[in-house]
Amino acid sequence: MFYKSLIIISVLVVGIECKDYDTQAYVPREYKADSMNISLRRYKDLVEDLLRGYDNRFRPRQLQIDPVEVLTRFNLETIINFDTTGQSLEVMGYFTVSWLDEILTWDPNDHSQCNNIRIPISDIWYPKFVISKGFDGKSTIGDVKSEIVKVTSNGTVNWVPYGSYRFLCEVNVEKYPFDHQICQLTYYIGGETMSTVILSVQPNVNVRDFAENSEWKLNSIKSSDLTKYSAKFVVIEFEIERRSQFTVFTMILPLTTVSVINVFTFLVPIQSGEKASLAITIFLTYGFFVTMTRDSLPHNSLQVSYYVVYICNLLILSVCTMLFVIMESRIYGTMGDKKCPINIRLPSILRKNNPVKPMDQTKTTKALGHRGKDQKKSVRTEENAGDTIKCWTWTIFLQQLDVIVFCIAFIFIFIVTLILLTIIM
Repeated sequence: MFYKSLIIISVLVVGIECKDYDTQAYVPREYKADSMNISLRRYKDLVEDLLRGYDNRFRPRQLQIDPVEVLTRFNLETIINFDTTGQSLEVMGYFTVSWLDEILTWDPNDHSQCNNIRIPISDIWYPKFVISKGFDGKSTIGDVKSEIVKVTSNGTVNWVPYGSYRFLCEVNVEKYPFDHQICQLTYYIGGETMSTVILSVQPNVNVRDFAENSEWKLNSIKSSDLTKYSAKFVVIEFEIERRSQFTVFTMILPLTTVSVINVFTFLVPIQSGEKASLAITIFLTYGFFVTMTRDSLPHNSLQVSYYVVYICNLLILSVCTMLFVIMESRIYGTMGDKKCPINIRLPSILRKNNPVKPMDQTKTTKALGHRGKDQKKSVRTEENAGDTIKCWTWTIFLQQLDVIVFCIAFIFIFIVTLILLTIIM
């Protein structure tokens, strides 16, 4: 009986403890200050009392000689767009701004433990931030017509302006598409000097909520302040890197392939009649690549991309190839079977295995049954690395010349490509 009574008492005690635990809702620490046990009427009276006689034209100091210290911090969320042609960077994020307002103070004990209020920022004094070198005529931070600030009982004002900001960024495209860019977002408080407002910034930028951009990679971001024109300026420096995989597979590799095809144009037989058309087609292909590259680079001459210089070299080689093929076709059509006075001896590694047969070959024969007279014909021979060629024609000369020009062009392409990769990577 005793044990049964003990079990019943234990169950009742545990049930009561569980009931008490469930009825107490958990309130996060950062939100406890917002839990206000105050009526709407008293809350309105508090706001009206604080703003009665408040003039937002003057700095919130009892002594106007004292400066206002404004602390800022930038929180980056993403890189929206980096326009290399227009040389502008657009980012999205928000600022956390705080300062002390000596006018907006009260005792929470007199207002039902109300520790903070929220009021429109246009009703009080606030720092008027200006972005240096802003685009689209938007050089201010925050929308004062619609934003709300949080004011605590000790006069601390917290303002979180959110938005997208576009500003000038000088682009250096020398190492395109493996380029790194450094952009600076500079802002200050307009109409104020260090004697009236002291602007400071936290050294670390919050990137906890940062979302990656598909074209640009954020390598680092840092903030600092500097003094200029008797005022404080805050500089947020972005170091970004282009994601070059797309450009490599859509621009560089096809361009390299076309350059190799251009070199092998010299090995196409002149008798086929397709040599000139192939050279002209490749020349037009280079023009297409130049147009595509021009649309993705800034239209200025401050820096010239090494990639553009590489395309220009390939374009010049294509022009030389096209002119060479045209002249070669002209020579072949007019005097291909005529004797050529120029004799080219190729190295053994480039020499053909099969010798060039003479145009007509006669042998010294001894006719039987013909009066016993030997009939001989003069034989004209020329030695070309051990091969007997009776007549060195222009056709043979052009064939040997194609091999030499092919080797020269191939070496040129290899050296130029190697130099480009060494510089930009």
